[in-house]
Amino acid sequence: MKQQEPAHIKQQLQDVPDGSLTIVRNAAVGQEDVLLASQFSAKTVGKGKIEVYHVFHGVDASYNLLLAPEVTVHHDVLPSVLELFYCRNGRVGWNMRGGTAVYLGAGDLTVHSAACCADSAMMFPLGYAEGISVSIDLPVLAATCPEILKESRLDLSAIQN
Repeated sequence: MKQQEPAHIKQQLQDVPDGSLTIVRNAAVGQEDVLLASQFSAKTVGKGKIEVYHVFHGVDASYNLLLAPEVTVHHDVLPSVLELFYCRNGRVGWNMRGGTAVYLGAGDLTVHSAACCADSAMMFPLGYAEGISVSIDLPVLAATCPEILKESRLDLSAIQN
């Protein structure tokens, strides 16, 4: 039985027209998005909003609200971009390139290359999902690594491998 979507999701999406996915970029002028660039597109009969925040050069975080049965996504195949998606609320079935399928419930996390999700379909059995994603362009981050990450001795090439 389909559960009723949380009221806060419906309220936060009240200004988003049906059939659209709104992307709100929260970055200074001249800062480039890692994954959600101009080549990103999505289709849905429902609606959604993605609020993107620039964290470091090469790292973006986003807050995702989706009120839809399904969303199809297209972006460039980006093997050097690591994508983390945390499902905070709802359920997600995610069919990716090459036959990979991921199923997430509240509290689940997936980590994959942005080559996997370049042409994918996300299904929401409960009719909604709320989550956080982090996109990391590993070579860009390695070239411009902030001091705080250098101090942690983070091995970005090992992570990419």
